[in-house]
Amino acid sequence: MRSWQQQYKEQHGHWQTRPYDKSDKARKQASVRRHRRRALEAQAFVEDFTPESIYERDSWTCHLCGQGIGKTTKAPDPGAPSIDHIVPLSRGGKHERSNVAAAHFGCNARKGNRIASVQVVAAN
Repeated sequence: MRSWQQQYKEQHGHWQTRPYDKSDKARKQASVRRHRRRALEAQAFVEDFTPESIYERDSWTCHLCGQGIGKTTKAPDPGAPSIDHIVPLSRGGKHERSNVAAAHFGCNARKGNRIASVQVVAAN
């Protein structure tokens, strides 16, 4: 196998056929599908919406810490935008507009599956 990899590397500059890279559009579509799948697995009601519509509704402000969310920041940066379920799917929440809010990736990760009434203060 190593000899094949070496020959391929000499011909193509690397041994993998193509480096993995998703476009922004593909990444966003995958995120929507992942949220929908998790909600369906939890047997929760699922409403169709885009993350951008939630960010715009919440004025790009984190509902957990109250600070602005960077529009161009990408996960796993703690300041990246993410969708937070106020009542988590694992606790019987629904995947609908009234149960989601914009949050920083880091704030959302710190919150975990707690209910949003337990405020999480960002450690900035």
